[in-house]
Amino acid sequence: MLTAPPLEARLWLDALPQLVWLASPDGLIHWGNRAWRSFTAQRDTDPPIDVRTRLSPDDAARFERLMSSGSTFALDLPLRDVGGELQWFHLNATREADQWLMTGSNISGLKDEQFRRQTLQGVIDASPNCIKVVDLEGRLLDMNAGGRVTMEIDDFELCRNLAWPSFWTGEARTLVEAALERACAGEASTFEAPTTTYKGSPREWEVSVAPIYDAHGHVHQVSAVSRDITARREAQDAVVALDAFVAFSEAVGTETDLRALVR
Repeated sequence: MLTAPPLEARLWLDALPQLVWLASPDGLIHWGNRAWRSFTAQRDTDPPIDVRTRLSPDDAARFERLMSSGSTFALDLPLRDVGGELQWFHLNATREADQWLMTGSNISGLKDEQFRRQTLQGVIDASPNCIKVVDLEGRLLDMNAGGRVTMEIDDFELCRNLAWPSFWTGEARTLVEAALERACAGEASTFEAPTTTYKGSPREWEVSVAPIYDAHGHVHQVSAVSRDITARREAQDAVVALDAFVAFSEAVGTETDLRALVR
């Protein structure tokens, strides 16, 4: 026989912010605490309601399969409130004799944050710029998907924890090391320098290096965004070459001194 909790237990359950309800083996809810009643507008005197009516068809089918197993289960899913809005809950269900005891903790804020993070990650991965995170020692920790394509890296695990400055040589490496040092001290900087991709293709890069702060305001990682400016540099070089050719052509037309023409 389905029963409501004793009065003392009901008073305690009514004080909880989580949804708490008791349901029959087939999922019909015959009692809910104050939070549940507020969420659904179900009253103690109302007939039992089916929680599956608060779920999407796919979630309802998944919920029914878990209930039919008769075993304790937990899952995240959205429930529809009295106004028809969906809110995410982490549900825990325990089978006790001839009824289910179920609780729901609202995780809508967490789900919203996860969605924002996923959206931001999608934007980052879609960028052709090589966006890297390195530790304070300059070791590569992560790189966006678009950056791996730009850098011609098929498997980032081959590069993980390698020293980022080791990808550069000569004066370019000096610039990288100086930018890392400034970022560790809390200063952002930008420089331009050449280096090859992972497969050896020559490229020109514009690199922005900046500190990443932890929750306490301390620098704990560094971001480095490398933008491929090879085409821009080639265009600039072509303009310079064209200007030089035009200047020479004009000189040839007016200059007769051989040493001047050589210059």
